[in-house]
Amino acid sequence: MLCSVYSLPTILTEIFPCFFLSCKANARVKPAKTWHGPHSSTLVNCVVLCIVCVDCVVLCIVCVDCVVLCVVCVDWVVLCFVCVDCVVLCIVCVDCVVLCVVCVDCVVLCIVCVDCVVLCIVCVDCVVLCVVCVDCVVLCIVCV
Repeated sequence: MLCSVYSLPTILTEIFPCFFLSCKANARVKPAKTWHGPHSSTLVNCVVLCIVCVDCVVLCIVCVDCVVLCVVCVDWVVLCFVCVDCVVLCIVCVDCVVLCVVCVDCVVLCIVCVDCVVLCIVCVDCVVLCVVCVDCVVLCIVCV
């Protein structure tokens, strides 16, 4: 497998010119009096890693309070966000989609396949499970 790893800022500027040009433009803005908002000079420190292969691309962005991982291959895609109070995972394959959201007080899992859909929501005081297939439907709700 032929792969290239890009981690130098000059190469990343060539790969993602719009992203890095906007960061450079924001870096030239004078500090605002409130130190927040679009005209603040406080920039988020992030590390970006991009791996490009013949049949796969991996992009990882690590910031102070959030991590984003995106893997795109020929027949599947994985997208994952990890932030301070929430995690989102999405997997898309040829015949199936899985979405999972985990927050402080709630978990949502959704699986969509060719012939079946499963939705599960678990919160502090309630659980909802719904399964819809070609020949059946199941709904279960349990609360405190």
